[in-house]
Amino acid sequence: AAGTVHAMIIGDSWSYQIAKSLHDHAADFATVWAGYRNCPLVTVDQVRWWPGAEFDAVDCSARQREWPQIVAEFRPDIILAVATLPELTEQRYPGDPEWHVIGDPVYASAHEEMLARVLQLARSVDAQLVFLDTPGFQTEYRSGLTQAMERALRGALMEAQVVLWLMDATLRDL
Repeated sequence: AAGTVHAMIIGDSWSYQIAKSLHDHAADFATVWAGYRNCPLVTVDQVRWWPGAEFDAVDCSARQREWPQIVAEFRPDIILAVATLPELTEQRYPGDPEWHVIGDPVYASAHEEMLARVLQLARSVDAQLVFLDTPGFQTEYRSGLTQAMERALRGALMEAQVVLWLMDATLRDL
């Protein structure tokens, strides 16, 4: 319909909640969710929340390979890239047996490649690219997981990698 904003939402399960909310409550939005559970925006084989808590992310890579076709067919006006906890965890990349974290040059390179790929998708249909970051963690509950997530998030924010991505994306648009 005329005036309808086509929004493609990518990222992990938080991105699904955003896509569902737009679909259910924003009549002037047509949405497509192209994310997947526990999947960062970067291409990974695995993410690790903490030692012994790994998530096999092969399905994430398969979903990401569908993005160009989804963009071509859906022609979004906006791509919402939701970067939450999986983006901040330890990551293992295809062909690399090592774990990488924020501040690691391999981590930075993988995320720069992701940024370039997502920017190219947006530019291919003249869509606006918007990054959304991690929602606030539940601090009322002092579980071990919550405390571990808070430590990881604080460490990630101190490195300010996300700020660098956004600055890079802005400079590329100039």
